[in-house]
Amino acid sequence: MNISFKKWNNRLGIIMFLIGSIVYLLTMERKLSFWDCGEYIVSSAKLGVTHAPGAALFQLIGAVWSGLAFGDGTKYALAINSMSAVCSALTIMFLFWTITHFVRRMFNPTKADGISENVFGTELNSSQTWIALGSGLVGSAVFMFSDTFWFSAVEGEVYAMASMFTALLVWLGCKWEEEKDEKRENRWLLLISLVIGLGTGVHLMVILAIPVACYLYYAKHYKFTIKNFIIANLLTAIFLGFVFKVLFEAVMTFFGNTEIYVVNNFGLPFNSGTFVAGIILAAVFYFVLRISTKKNWKLVNTMTLSLLFMLIGFSAWMMIPIRANANPHMNLNDPDTALGMLDYFNRTQYGDWPTVYGKTYVADIADDGIATSPTGNYETRIIGENYVKDKSRGKYIKVSDRKEYVYNKKYLKFFPKMYYSDDPDTMENYAMMYGFPEFSLNTAYFNNLDDSSDIRAQKRQFAEQLYSELIKKRDDHKLKIADLKENADILNIESPTFWQQMNYFIDFQLGYMGFRYFMWNFSGRQNDWEGNMQVTKGNWISGISPLDNYRLGDQSTLPAVFKENKAHNVYFMLPLILGLIGFFVQLNRNAVHWWAILSLFLLTSVGIIFYTSVKPFEPRERDYALVSSFYAFAIWVGLGVQGIYLLIGYLKKKQLQTKTAILISGLCLLVPILMGFQNWDDHDRSKREGAYALAYNYLNNLDKNAILFVYGDNDTYPGNREFQR
Repeated sequence: MNISFKKWNNRLGIIMFLIGSIVYLLTMERKLSFWDCGEYIVSSAKLGVTHAPGAALFQLIGAVWSGLAFGDGTKYALAINSMSAVCSALTIMFLFWTITHFVRRMFNPTKADGISENVFGTELNSSQTWIALGSGLVGSAVFMFSDTFWFSAVEGEVYAMASMFTALLVWLGCKWEEEKDEKRENRWLLLISLVIGLGTGVHLMVILAIPVACYLYYAKHYKFTIKNFIIANLLTAIFLGFVFKVLFEAVMTFFGNTEIYVVNNFGLPFNSGTFVAGIILAAVFYFVLRISTKKNWKLVNTMTLSLLFMLIGFSAWMMIPIRANANPHMNLNDPDTALGMLDYFNRTQYGDWPTVYGKTYVADIADDGIATSPTGNYETRIIGENYVKDKSRGKYIKVSDRKEYVYNKKYLKFFPKMYYSDDPDTMENYAMMYGFPEFSLNTAYFNNLDDSSDIRAQKRQFAEQLYSELIKKRDDHKLKIADLKENADILNIESPTFWQQMNYFIDFQLGYMGFRYFMWNFSGRQNDWEGNMQVTKGNWISGISPLDNYRLGDQSTLPAVFKENKAHNVYFMLPLILGLIGFFVQLNRNAVHWWAILSLFLLTSVGIIFYTSVKPFEPRERDYALVSSFYAFAIWVGLGVQGIYLLIGYLKKKQLQTKTAILISGLCLLVPILMGFQNWDDHDRSKREGAYALAYNYLNNLDKNAILFVYGDNDTYPGNREFQR
C-alpha cells in the first residue's frame, strides 16, 4: 500500500491538531480554575498587570481571544480556557511533525566519517512511510493524553501556550535542518530568533529549547569529531546563558539607567528616557547592519539580525508599562516606568536564592550566622538603589540603598540545596528528612574574661545543662530546629554536609519532585492527593502489582478514598518502555540528534529543579513546571515505534513489509488509547465549579464597596480577581 509521505505527514499533523482540539475543548473547565487562572483570565480580558514577571504576550493574545465572549463577562473564562486548549492542540501537531522528522533521519544513521546524509529530499519506501507516520501518531498521542500536559491544556494558565512555543521552536529547528538553500536557511534562523523573543512573553522556560536548534544546525553543517562537538557544546552553553541571563536583562537595565539619566539631567518628562534608549538601540542596530552588509561580514550580519529579531519579539513586554500607566484595576507592582519594569522582570519582590554557592539555612539560626563588623553591627552590602518618582519636581529621587546581609563564610557552601529559612516548617523538614546539623557546646559563651569567675561558672552550668537536654532530645528523636535556634548562643552549629545536600538533591528534589512526576506521565499515578512522601498519596505506580506492592505496600488494602480515586491511572510502564527503546535506538543511529533531545530533556527537568531548588514541601504539586521534559521524552516514545521496527528488521536481516509496519504501528497505538481511557475521568473538568463556588461564596455576603483582605493565590485569584470583572 503506497502512500505519499509528504502529503500524509501534513494531513495527519492537522488531524492530530483537530483530535487534540476536540479532546481538550470537551474536557476543559467551563469557568475559572484554582491558583493563578483567575488572575490570567482577568488580566487577559482587561489587559491588567499580573504578578511578576508577567506574561505580556499571553495577555495580548488572550485579549484578542476574549473577543469571542462578545463583551459577556461570564464567558471570559470559557474563552481563555479554550485558548489554552487550542494552543495545546497546536503543540501536538508540531510534536507529530517533529517526531516524523527525526524518524526520517534515523533511517539513515550517521556514517563512520561522522557525516549524516541529508535524507529530506528523498522519498521513503512504503514500509518506512507507514512506520514514520505511525511513530508520529503514537508519540504525539501519548503526550496528548499524558497527565501533566492534559491538566494544563484545559485551564487558562500560561503553561499550555508555553508548551506550544517550545514545540514550535523545536519544529522550526527541524525545518531549519531540512532547508537546502543557504539563503532561505538564514530566514529560518531569524524566525527562530523571533519565536525566542516572543516566547519570553509567555514563560521564560521557552528559552530552554534553544540548544535543540543549535545542535540541529551542528548536525547539518559539521562533521562529528570529539573536538568540534565539545566546541559546539561550549558555544551552545554560552549562547543559552547569554539569552537567558544577559540579553533581555541587559536591555531592561539599559532602558532603566537611560530613563533616570535623561529625566534627571535634561528635565524631560517621565518615560522620555525610554524613548531615547529605544532610539539609541535602533541606531546601533542600523549602523552595525549597514557596515556588516557593506563589508560583506555575513556572520556579523546574521547574528545582529538574530538579536534584532529576538528583541522585536521581546518588545511585547512594552504592553506592561503601557497598561500600568493606564492604571487598570489589576496593577500589581505598578511597573509604569523602565525602572519599575526592570524590577518586575527580575522578580525583585520574591528575592534571590543560591544555586551553586551561597548560604545554607543554618546561617539564619546560628548565633554567628550573619557577619558582624568591628563595631558589633550586622554587616550588609549594597546591591542596588531605590528610586521613586517625585512628580512635583519631575525627577527620580533616590530614597535608599538596597542592602542584603553578609553571612559568615563558614555558612557559605558549595551546592547549597538546603537554603530556605523563611518558613520554620521547611527547616524542620530539612532536618527531619535528611539529618540534623551537627552542633557542639560553644565554650566562648562562658569564657568571657570580662565576666567574673562566678558569672562564668553560672554561665557554664547553665550552658552545659541546656546542652545535655538538647543531646537527650536528639537521642530521643524529639529535637527541633526551633530548639537549636532558641539556644543558638550556647551552640556551635554546623552547616549540612555536602553529602547531606547531595542526598537531598538526588532523593527529594530529583527523585520525589522530578522522577515521581515523570513516572506519573509514563507509568501511572496512584491518586491525585497531594503527596508529602506518604505511601498512600500522590505516588507513581505501574499497575504491575508485585512492583507496586514492593515499593508502597499492598495497594489492595488502601482505603477506598485512595484506591477509588479517579486519578488512579495505570499504563503498565508501556509508554516508558517505548520511550527507552527510542532513547537507545536513536543513541545508536544518530548520536547528535539524540544529544539535542537529551539537552532539552535535562535542561527542562534536572536544570529547572537545580535552578529553582524546590523545598519540602511545596503548596501544591509542581509537575507542570517540568512539562517540556515530558514533551522531549514523548519524542523518544514515538521513536520507540521505529525502534521496534528496526530491531525486528535487524533480527530478520531484511526489510520489513508494509503490513508488518502497519501492524507494529497499530499495536503501539494501543498505548495512547489506554492512556486516554485511563485519564479521561480525572481530566474531564467540564463540570467542575469548585473554584467558581469558592469565589462566589467569598464575595456573596459582602456589603457594597467592602474591602476584602486576602493573602494571595486561592484567596485572591478566583474570587477577588475573577469576580471583579
